Amino acid sequence: MRANKSNKDELNIVLIDPPFGSINGPSIGLPVLVSYLWNHGINIGAIDLSNRFYAFLLTENNIRAGLEHLENQFAQLNRKNRLGFAEVVEFEKLVKLLLKREKLDSELAWLLSCHLDPLSIRNSDNMDLVSFLIQLATIKNFPEIIEFAPRLKKTDLLSKYSSEDIVRATCEESFYTEIFEKILSISLFKMKPVPLVGISVSFSDQVIPAFQCARMIKKKWPDTHITMGGSFVSIHLREINNTRIFDIIDSLVLDEGENPLEKLYGEIDSGSPNLNHIPNLIICPDEKIQHTKKELQPLESLSFSSDYFLFDLDQYLFSPENVIIPFCLSRGCKWKKCSFCRTDIPVFHNYCRPSSDILYEQLVTLVREYGAKTVSFSSAFSEPKVLEYISKRLVEDEIQIHWFASTRLSNDFNRDLCALFRDAGCARLSFGIESFSDRILSSMKKGIQAKQIEQVITDIDGVIPIFLLMMVGIPTETEQEACDGFEKIQDLLSRKLITGYNYNVFHMTYGSDIWKNPRKYHLSNIHWFSENDLFPNVVHFDCPGMSREKAFSLRELFSGNPKEESVKEVKISRKNEPLRYDLRQIRSKIQTARSDYLEVCYGKWLRENEDMELRPITGNERPHSNA
Repeated sequence: MRANKSNKDELNIVLIDPPFGSINGPSIGLPVLVSYLWNHGINIGAIDLSNRFYAFLLTENNIRAGLEHLENQFAQLNRKNRLGFAEVVEFEKLVKLLLKREKLDSELAWLLSCHLDPLSIRNSDNMDLVSFLIQLATIKNFPEIIEFAPRLKKTDLLSKYSSEDIVRATCEESFYTEIFEKILSISLFKMKPVPLVGISVSFSDQVIPAFQCARMIKKKWPDTHITMGGSFVSIHLREINNTRIFDIIDSLVLDEGENPLEKLYGEIDSGSPNLNHIPNLIICPDEKIQHTKKELQPLESLSFSSDYFLFDLDQYLFSPENVIIPFCLSRGCKWKKCSFCRTDIPVFHNYCRPSSDILYEQLVTLVREYGAKTVSFSSAFSEPKVLEYISKRLVEDEIQIHWFASTRLSNDFNRDLCALFRDAGCARLSFGIESFSDRILSSMKKGIQAKQIEQVITDIDGVIPIFLLMMVGIPTETEQEACDGFEKIQDLLSRKLITGYNYNVFHMTYGSDIWKNPRKYHLSNIHWFSENDLFPNVVHFDCPGMSREKAFSLRELFSGNPKEESVKEVKISRKNEPLRYDLRQIRSKIQTARSDYLEVCYGKWLRENEDMELRPITGNERPHSNA
């Protein structure tokens, strides 16, 4: 942990970002809280366990062990005369890694000659190489591995959406918990116990590591109050009724964290805390779960500045020039009408932002004090007029940065405005389009039309990189409507009007209008996953239009790599080794498998399909001893 600005007093609060968050820079939550709490006189520390995890993971021993396992396990599975479903899934991942290794062979050899020195990894600045190294270092732990799909994703044997599974996971030891304990021993436990530890959980892949780390902290520091917040907590633990999680933590913070954390520390510091005075908490006195008063935080009590003095920005996996620094332009969504979005949850519903000039001055501070070269405007709705103001000032002040933004498509975006964005360093502008069907756009309450989408993108004329976010399997969407939209994507690509896109399958999300009113959107026979009490996204239901199976297969078709499926051999010890199993058959087997648990619990998904098996291409090999 880096020293705070004064370095004189003992810490009052330590904030923790748990493992499996971002790999190319810090998450936005902790720097925003650091700024607010520091400016309110609280001596604060922060640890990015997500970043430190990779320093412990990407060792020469782990990489060499991964390489050895990769070849040995592939050879073993490739010799078998049948594969069970889990082996089919593992075989595909092994083949993909072998193909990536071949492409990255020279860079990997160079890194190993440097004994995988962290500086060498940063100097490579190769996202493909870093993602390959992370997958390689964890493949021996299949099915609990780290992969990219498209962002960092940890597959688990237990469910991230079951409070019972989360509690159970905190009592288990694994390859990963061993690393967590090493990091905490070095980063946290060398200091004196602090009164309050706050853990911010942004992504579903972080929730199990967050509770595992909390258990370790509670064991070492039993008198420390451990609270947990972040977007995952605000969404999925909002209605928690399992008291057992409060054996591991002491409280949960819902929605914005600034005011509750400040008041929580004040109560703890008083020596006779009354947590009922603190808004937006969930506590469990006398083994009874209790919600404190709900309170909407006023704009003046929110922090839009980000303070990075506690973060080693030159110690991430990429060089300082390529570390992406998040910067908050606004809270919530200004549109807040889309039927599939979590607009019923305050942290998403309540839109607010400071003035454009205040935002710009804070951005300049980020650039000048912390050397930010690449900035991500981490807002659900980046207003065109705010982006225009910031871009004009960046050009006028000759400040050179690269920046990314996501926003809602509107007629405000045109060639002249986007040319200004380009001159100000815009590296990509992402639009959430979802569909090119007017009927579907209307049912989702997007407030835009297909003709408008094409007109705006045509007017921008490719002067900046445009990225489109799409969905498939939206309620009542037909296969033809989805394929027509994909053809439109291909047309825009061919005309160089967009540079990329990403497809996701539609899920029912807690806090959305579709979740609250499924019949209004023609959904029936909804598979609610009763054993998962933390409101996972619902994937399976009946609805007019395409089937759920067709939605998943179209997502694969729209996002797939046909060349990869045509591979017939891989290199093992620099020799070509024929594949005895056809990758097309493997993809077909995986796509036709029951997918009820795929988005909820990877381990349960594998077990759900364990009766499926695959034979080699010819099917007439003599039985092998390993079969």
